[in-house]
Amino acid sequence: MRQFIIYRIFAAIIRRVRHQFILLFARKNSLQSIKNRHGNNILIICYGNIYRSPLAEHLLNTFCSQSGINTRSAGFHENINRPCEPEYLNILKNYGYDLSNHRSKRLTVDDVYWSDVIIIMDRKNWDMLHDLYPKSGTKTVWIGAFSKAVGIEVADPYGKNSDILNSVIFDIQTCMKDICSVLSLDTERLV
Repeated sequence: MRQFIIYRIFAAIIRRVRHQFILLFARKNSLQSIKNRHGNNILIICYGNIYRSPLAEHLLNTFCSQSGINTRSAGFHENINRPCEPEYLNILKNYGYDLSNHRSKRLTVDDVYWSDVIIIMDRKNWDMLHDLYPKSGTKTVWIGAFSKAVGIEVADPYGKNSDILNSVIFDIQTCMKDICSVLSLDTERLV
């Protein structure tokens, strides 16, 4: 039992150091992923695909509607076909967004192969994506990589209060405008 505890502590320290190293280069690597892409298929993932990624997909389609991009969103959660939470949908209505028809999808290998860019929300997404699809690193983009107003990650608001939900919505709006700006500039190169 003692060895197991020591192993878990050691593994947690290694994971934390690895995350700090990854975050140190997240902006640079995200820009490289955008520049090196070969098409306009954008996959946006979060853990459950009921809060962050469906909103980011909706906003990317709204902000970059003239850029010729194709979008999908997905998550890692086992349960599929889940709607967004009712409280979240009500808050989104205040912003003029309607995700009432959204149903969650589980990330598949086809999604990863289809994508030219994969936008992730946080370290947990990075770990899960790279555990399942190790070669996806060259097309991974952190949601906050191009934003100076918010952090590199957008936290999962699952089970949080309306203040946190509003904060996450603001962060995603900001990040998606910034990503769209970078994508729009680079999309001209691909046309």
